[in-house]
Amino acid sequence: MTNNYDYSKIRVARNEFEALMKIHGVSNRRMARVMGITEITSRKYIVDPPLIRVIHAFRMAQYLGLTTIDIVDTIDYDLKQ
Repeated sequence: MTNNYDYSKIRVARNEFEALMKIHGVSNRRMARVMGITEITSRKYIVDPPLIRVIHAFRMAQYLGLTTIDIVDTIDYDLKQ
């Protein structure tokens, strides 16, 4: 994780899930390794977060020190807009 946020990158995030990953300094490659998926799949998850499976959300939550509900709520936020 990083203490230096690049606010310009966070502002241009396509969705709340991508912004969360940028805040925590998680790259596409790191996300793929943590979730145990390919980089192509993790890229799809960043563009369209509702595709994320619960086990992958669980792994990412453990890595970030969050709960799975936090990840799901972040994804759900985009669905309500």
